[in-house]
Amino acid sequence: MGLPLSPVLADIVMEHILDEAMTILNLQVDVCLKYVDDLFLMVPKQSVDYILSVFNSININIQFTHVVEQNNELAFLDTTVIRDAVGAISFLWFSKPTCSNRLLNYRSNHPMNQKLNVVDNLIKRMYGLSSTKFHYQCSRNIKKILMMNDYPLDLIENRIKKHINSRENQQVSPPQVDTNVSSSDVQNEIMYRGLHFHSSCSQNIGKILCEDSENLRLGFKPTYTNRAIFSKLKQKTLEEDLYNVVYNIPCFGDGINAQCELSYVGSTGHKVKIRGGQHVDDIKKFNRDNDLEGTTAVVHHFHDVVHVPDTDNISVLAIEHNKTKRKILESLYIMTNDTMNFRRDTENINSVYKSLLRK
Repeated sequence: MGLPLSPVLADIVMEHILDEAMTILNLQVDVCLKYVDDLFLMVPKQSVDYILSVFNSININIQFTHVVEQNNELAFLDTTVIRDAVGAISFLWFSKPTCSNRLLNYRSNHPMNQKLNVVDNLIKRMYGLSSTKFHYQCSRNIKKILMMNDYPLDLIENRIKKHINSRENQQVSPPQVDTNVSSSDVQNEIMYRGLHFHSSCSQNIGKILCEDSENLRLGFKPTYTNRAIFSKLKQKTLEEDLYNVVYNIPCFGDGINAQCELSYVGSTGHKVKIRGGQHVDDIKKFNRDNDLEGTTAVVHHFHDVVHVPDTDNISVLAIEHNKTKRKILESLYIMTNDTMNFRRDTENINSVYKSLLRK
């Protein structure tokens, strides 16, 4: 994935190398543009090898390569820089030959506004990175790419016309910043929520939800994702190796005839198999010392009816890394199940919640 700090460090290093190189070079560089670790220079053609050697001499661990213009054209980032016969510079949107041009398909199960955004963003990018004289060529490329992804031609042409009209009608003016923020504006802060998208009903449901709330904005997300299609390569952690869990231990009865419907609910920060072994050790210690003081409900149950816990069939009820939340979950599971627990942990649960949970 890469370190998030990498672009910042690359920018600092490149600034240092540029400062060092410019002090060594004995010629004038008319144009020098930098984007992270990419440089665009306009220099005499006979000086290219000399400049490259200077940059590579700054740090032997950082070596540069170079590309020179061909037929008065040079690709830089997402543009092709074109120099005409009189030296004027123009730009054209550029994509690598390996680019698949695969976008969100028009027939995919996504909201229409997301598909329109795909069209609008492609139009804005091509037109924005290209000089005016290439806009007709851009229109042809836009239609070609979008039609490859099943977008209707009339939809594409309408969005192109809308973009052209908006550019012509756009007034260049500085944005007005409202510094007077009232308390009502704070209270009406916009809230964003997500809904799973179903083509038959989601957009109608979204309209109904937003009718009574002006500050609510809904976004739609796919129900089925690529992650659900592909098998998980990472091996699933065994239940006995999970930790920070609320767990349930069924009662094995006396192991011969007697059956028991009770179970024990507990929580632990250790692995499940370690906690199960500790319960077994507690029973062994009780058999040796015959002392119930400080023992768990599992030992008390063994003492009362000689039933043993079935530690081979421990189940995980919940995973929670926060200890306080884990204890609350433990109490709730104890309240809603037939357990052998002392139920002292449930005393702090409000009686209102108790009645609701039991229903």
